[in-house]
Amino acid sequence: MEKNIEVQFADGETVVVFLGLDSEADIDLVLTAWAILYQRQIQSWKPTSAPAQYFYDAAQKHINRYDCRGYHDELVDVLQIAKLRKDLGK
Repeated sequence: MEKNIEVQFADGETVVVFLGLDSEADIDLVLTAWAILYQRQIQSWKPTSAPAQYFYDAAQKHINRYDCRGYHDELVDVLQIAKLRKDLGK
């Protein structure tokens, strides 16, 4: 599986993020947490060979931008919320 994932949000914006994850369930969980953080809905996601604008740091549980090293989204708390939502089927 490609490690870069193209994410299309419900508002039409598309971004590419490097996750470095093999499990579709793990990919979906991280992307769901990222969407929750910004109160957005994911329309779809798929593997791509396009260059990534963002990358996921699994150790820190951050999504970072390649073009701005100081920028990061902390997912540590919302990953738990995303897992609960998945468990509840929402």
